[in-house]
This record gives sequence, C-alpha cells and structure tokens, in this order.
Amino acid sequence: MKKTILTLVLSCILIIPAISQTLTIKSVETKLITNQGVEFFGKIVEKEKNDIYLNTTWRNTGELHVDGKEYIIRNINFNISKSEVSCKLKNGKYFVFSSTDVRKFKINDQLFKKNGRLYYEVLVEEDNTYFYKRYDVRYQEGVTHRIGGGTVGSGRMSTSFAYLIKNGSESKTIELNKKSVLSLFDDQQEELKKFVKENHLSYKNEKDLITIVSHMLKIENKIS
Repeated sequence: MKKTILTLVLSCILIIPAISQTLTIKSVETKLITNQGVEFFGKIVEKEKNDIYLNTTWRNTGELHVDGKEYIIRNINFNISKSEVSCKLKNGKYFVFSSTDVRKFKINDQLFKKNGRLYYEVLVEEDNTYFYKRYDVRYQEGVTHRIGGGTVGSGRMSTSFAYLIKNGSESKTIELNKKSVLSLFDDQQEELKKFVKENHLSYKNEKDLITIVSHMLKIENKIS
C-alpha cells in the first residue's frame, strides 16, 4: 500500500518519499488539490468554541485512508462533537475532510473507522469482529442552589464513552462490569473467568478489557 506524507498548512505540501518530490497544493477551498491531481474533498470552517476534540493540541500525526492509499497527515484532530476529522491550516482556519471519502483514519496510533454515520475508535479487530469505543458529548447542568432555587455556575460539556462489539451485522453494547462481559461469551465463560483471574485483570478497566476481549475473540470469533 502506497503511503504519502501530507503537511497541512495554508500552502499545503504533499511529499512522496519514494520520489523525493515536493508538491504544492493548488487550491484550498472546498477541496485540497495537489499539482499531481490528488484531491481531498471537504470544507474550510472556523473552529467552534464549544466543540470538544480528541486532543487538546493540534500537533498530532495521523493517517488518512482514502481510495486504498494512506496519507500521513500533520496538524490533525478528531472533532468529537461532530464526529469529523479535520486539520488546522496555517491561517488559523480548519479543513474538515469529507467522511464519505475517509472511511478510516489514525491519530497518534489511535485507529478510527466509520460505522454507520459516526467514527468509532477500534480497540480490537479480529477477522470480522470489532471492539469499538464510541465518543460522545455529555452536557452537565450547573448546580441548583438549595435555598431559593436557581443555578449556581454554568453548565459544562464533557466527553463520555460507550463500548460495543460488532460481529458482521450484529452489534451489542458492553459495560465495564463482569456481568456484561460474561454475557458476550456464554459458551466460554469458564475460560474467560480463568483468564481474568490468572492475569489479575479487572472488568472495570478499559485496558484490561481490551486484553480480555482480544483473548476471547482469538478462542472463538463470535459473540453470544
């Protein structure tokens, strides 16, 4: 698979290491266009103040997978509020890539794939089964004053998470607890409990849950 490096600034530069040739972007309006005709469809936007992003900084490196090719991207981030992947331009504006073209991308080694209308982080991939993490935005109201009512302080937005396992067209949500995890592997519950105990793992820890699900899917690549 051919991998291309794209540095996203206002006068965007695309570099192909194998050729050692630097290509400049001809247009940055509704799409990025290189002199060799590589096109990225999307739109230029101002940053929304209330939007929540995956990373607090834009100094990230990622990969866009478009039409079977990988493009290494600088200044990339994931907009959790809108489930969009975008890059920061040198003039302070942002280019949002079309989700129709970008079915998969990676930011700082975190892999995301499109599932339906939204992007999900891929925690485990085993054949045709995926363990996904979905990022959501939760609004928390300000504290209500006990005397006389009224709200003390303004509300705030925060990131929330949901987990699911998808096997073919079937998907199930999963909670970070023992009952939920065991219910996914009815035929292998004894093996699951033995593996968790021997490796001192916790059902309530995301990192441990990734280890558990990865192990179980290697044994039996299906969910109950």
